[in-house]
Amino acid sequence: MAGSEGGTVTRTVVAIYGEEYPLVSDLPPEAVHALGRMVDTRLRMLAAKHPRVPSTRLSILTALTLAEELARAKAEHAEAVAALQAQWRRESNTRRVGQGGQSS
Repeated sequence: MAGSEGGTVTRTVVAIYGEEYPLVSDLPPEAVHALGRMVDTRLRMLAAKHPRVPSTRLSILTALTLAEELARAKAEHAEAVAALQAQWRRESNTRRVGQGGQSS
């Protein structure tokens, strides 16, 4: 699993849908467990909605659901950053105009 560069690598076992998975990560074990619980919860939610779907297919659907949420969050983040940058430019231009167009 990826995390921040230069961290200490640890082995953590997480339980997802009744199976244990040993993971090696530079994330803190608590963070790895939290991610495992998130995946487990999503997998169980999909299994409850689709009881006849095999677990391998549920796993793929879970991964796609989480990937879609990540893509949506990245797009919203990019929009927010762009809006803040535009606001900063407007305010910066307003300050320059208010100073008679002089730059320091």
